[in-house]
Amino acid sequence: MKEAFIVSIETQSPSTKLLRIKTNGPFSEKDKEGLFFNPGQSIMIKAWGYGKKIFPIASSPYEGRFLEIFTKRGDRFSETINSFSNTEPLLIDDIKNKGFPIKDIENKDILIITDSFGIAAAHSFLPHLSKNKKLFGKTAIIYNIEEESEILYKNELQEIKEKFNFIINSNSSNTAFNEKIEYNPLKTKTLLCVSENKIQYVLKTYIKPLGISYRDVFIWSNGKTNKLIN
Repeated sequence: MKEAFIVSIETQSPSTKLLRIKTNGPFSEKDKEGLFFNPGQSIMIKAWGYGKKIFPIASSPYEGRFLEIFTKRGDRFSETINSFSNTEPLLIDDIKNKGFPIKDIENKDILIITDSFGIAAAHSFLPHLSKNKKLFGKTAIIYNIEEESEILYKNELQEIKEKFNFIINSNSSNTAFNEKIEYNPLKTKTLLCVSENKIQYVLKTYIKPLGISYRDVFIWSNGKTNKLIN
């Protein structure tokens, strides 16, 4: 367990803030590939007297000097640490779960479907995809939103679009999804980084029309990733 401090808080949307948290030295050990954590992993954060909560790590897995998390309005623990000064300590516990099944999706086209629940995990994967292009096929990202005001990473969207096939789609629209995605349905692995109540909607709206087998779909939740069909 390591002591950490919030060094910056950035408002990303009316309901979401991005916190950068710094420790004295790396918050975890670096592996032989230079990763401080596996993309998609989560971390337990504690505050004395206020409890604890697991947060998906949003920052790059190659960055060990700090980590970034999202906090949501309406969550008591999140709103508590949002009010912390840069001298009030937090405690970082062990990194939780295994994150994305990287080895299972290497040499495949990758489709990432995310929303405000899973965008942190999806974002942490992008530096790894950029750095290891030869290990992966084409990558497409569908960012499903409720309202335009809730789009996160607005200041990074242009850069992301230049590197990946990145599509923002609203689930409030009644029109069918008809964006062009470059992929081979027979060699595509899909990561669903969405809230549990959106899974059936995503399968119906995206996966089935795109012709991707349910056996090639992985569902992520707070650091755990499981196959939709084993």
